[in-house]
Amino acid sequence: MDDSVSIQRLEGFLRLLSHDVRNDLNAIDLLSAYLQEITAEQEVREELTQVRASVRFAVDRMVRVARALQAIDVEWVPYPLGALMEDLSVRVKVSFPEVSERMEWSGFELESSVRVDGDLVFEALLELISNAAAFSNSNSRLRISAQLEKMVGVVRIGQIAEGTEGDSGEWGRSPFKSKRRGHYGIGLFRARRILEALGASLEFRQGTEEGVFWTEVAFSFEEEEA
Repeated sequence: MDDSVSIQRLEGFLRLLSHDVRNDLNAIDLLSAYLQEITAEQEVREELTQVRASVRFAVDRMVRVARALQAIDVEWVPYPLGALMEDLSVRVKVSFPEVSERMEWSGFELESSVRVDGDLVFEALLELISNAAAFSNSNSRLRISAQLEKMVGVVRIGQIAEGTEGDSGEWGRSPFKSKRRGHYGIGLFRARRILEALGASLEFRQGTEEGVFWTEVAFSFEEEEA
């Protein structure tokens, strides 16, 4: 048998599996909700609340896994680079409050617009920030900046590197490869696919400062600003 399976076939399989499992889990959630209504025992009601929370968490995980391999459908918008950075900082505070406390930001003043998808760009950048935080010392600072360089807008994430050995050029090019225990190895793969769909480049490199490692994303400007 051929051991290789295309991403398209795998995505289709996971979409169908996710749909079926979510239906099953939603049925459990509805049954739990009904039992909460008919029981008078407070302890039982509290336990059912925990069951429903676990079910919703499982549904959300199925959605995330299935979505990670979906084809990228881009809706283009012009986004001022400084505004993008400001909005990203807000999303980091909501999604990763502990990481947010470690971050140093710059580039909010930039007015030139890059061409992106207003939702997908944040999904990709949040994954890169999460990845940088995971492979850096928890007491170290994370630096995120935006700059205008030649014909592109560059977003950089700087970290004090830990566990970044290997060929960084291959990171995120294949799914299901992760050094993080308990992770599926699809987050960085999804981020790279999004950025490629946006026409952006993704590079990882060792900085000139000792121990500093950089993640760099270069976005194209709107045509009238090129």
